Amino acid sequence: MTDTQHGTDFLLGLYRRMVIIRKFEERVKFLFLEGVMPGTIHQCQGQEATAVGVCSALQPDDVICSTHSNAFVAGYGRFRRIALFDTLIAQHTVPELVAVVAHEVGHWRKRHVLLGLALSILHSGCMLFLLSRFLRSAGLFAAFGVDQPSTYAGLVFFGLLWAPIALVLTPLLQWLSRRHELAADRFAAISTGDPEAMVSALKKLSRDNLSTLTPHPLAVWLRYSHPPVLARIRALASLTPSPPGAEGNA
Repeated sequence: MTDTQHGTDFLLGLYRRMVIIRKFEERVKFLFLEGVMPGTIHQCQGQEATAVGVCSALQPDDVICSTHSNAFVAGYGRFRRIALFDTLIAQHTVPELVAVVAHEVGHWRKRHVLLGLALSILHSGCMLFLLSRFLRSAGLFAAFGVDQPSTYAGLVFFGLLWAPIALVLTPLLQWLSRRHELAADRFAAISTGDPEAMVSALKKLSRDNLSTLTPHPLAVWLRYSHPPVLARIRALASLTPSPPGAEGNA
């Protein structure tokens, strides 16, 4: 960087980016606590300057790389696809990749994708229905000491009242998601006849994605959409050996 880049306009630009990141993080936290955003979040509040500073130093020919690996099944009907990250393909052997693909196929064969979609629609529908009723409820505003009904105030009040409901619903949805992951692991191990390949793939994914090996059970119950890797490995180790394709032909 040259000295001219450190002028007032440049520094104000950095500050604006930090504010944008902070507002985004606050919105993500709100959606997570409301149960709208499933899974887990890892926020960087208080570390905005690090991201902004690194990005401001990047040059046009710089390359940003990540070791994060993942695979997922998406779409419906003839549009359904299984997506594999390039990092996953580069860091896993062919048997491990076959196990990962079989795991994603298991999600589809066992209707996990359709069930997840149905639950998501039901969850969002119930929340929006209750929101519409709350916004028209004079008693809601009176309970908070507001004389004149307001859509903006109603959204805030509804968020406060919905939080306890989300606190109950979210762990139940996470529990169901963890059961689906174990079922897909079982499908992969039995259909390929090679549970060790699935175990090896899980170990590499845990290493590359910096997963916590021994999270607190309460954290798992409240926030984890996937079982801890050690629990998944133990579940695979308990399977009775079956001929390849047995699960797929069931």
